[in-house]
Amino acid sequence: MPVTVDVARCVGSRDCLGACAFAAIEMREGKAHVFDNCTDCDACVAACPTQAIVSERAPSSVAAGVLAVDFTADSAIAGVVERGARAAGAAATWATVDAADAARAADAIATAAAQRGSTLVVLPHAGAGPALAGRASARLGANLLSGCVELVLDDAGQVRASRTQFGGTAKATARVRAGVTVATVYPRGPKPIAAVALEQPQATTNESGEKPQPPLALARRIVAVGDAVSSGTHQAAMAIAQALGAVVIEPSAQGKPLAPDLYVAIGVGGSTEHNAVFRNSRVVVAVIDDANAPIVQIADFILAGDVEAHAKALVAAL
Repeated sequence: MPVTVDVARCVGSRDCLGACAFAAIEMREGKAHVFDNCTDCDACVAACPTQAIVSERAPSSVAAGVLAVDFTADSAIAGVVERGARAAGAAATWATVDAADAARAADAIATAAAQRGSTLVVLPHAGAGPALAGRASARLGANLLSGCVELVLDDAGQVRASRTQFGGTAKATARVRAGVTVATVYPRGPKPIAAVALEQPQATTNESGEKPQPPLALARRIVAVGDAVSSGTHQAAMAIAQALGAVVIEPSAQGKPLAPDLYVAIGVGGSTEHNAVFRNSRVVVAVIDDANAPIVQIADFILAGDVEAHAKALVAAL
């Protein structure tokens, strides 16, 4: 077993128990004992304050390494990625991607993984991460592991993952066949990363011009964009409307009551007049920063918090 315990140096701090995601360690008479189901992820090695747990891992035959993709230069999955890569002696390459256009972002991730020959591609299990992982795995013909808390890439190129079940009350171990694997990991504490922004393919243009919008009263899908939203939010809103085939309006567009099948309001707090116009919509989705905004009175689905992040996640899901 590559991981061994120097009992003379072990002080029984129990840090290794908290670090092990696979329940492969227990304390016996105040000393750590490692079981045969150890996945050799070396998490306990890093956690031990007295360096009593030692890794005797041989050099890995997996040279392709891990491609880790996040959305900002501070990643909350860095710890899990680094432990998983270190388990096979492989190197983790970091990249960032703009998720405003899910199809282009997934293409960029798949292209980068193919060019690098990456064995494991990891994204956050938050925001647009799960949707992009699904799209990228389909493009690569890869395994897909969703909602992991720990990942281990072994010398044979196989991936073992620890995933939560039953609302986080239990953990289960999953193993996938050798080959490329795309996985999402639950975020933890953010950590700065040295990442390269992935170049995305250019969006195709419509040389014949934009398709004319139907009269507002006949529109079955409507997207409203707030006046004060960020440029990233506005771009994501346009992508949502394009994906839905929806008419785009400004929230100040008042008049006769409208009853579309779907009304998506992005960065729109609402008002008495606004709510009266859209009250009869079949489904109302509100993406807002204030959970107590007036629009919640008529909304069927509410995404409150970071408007830009939620808007980009919606784009990825579409």
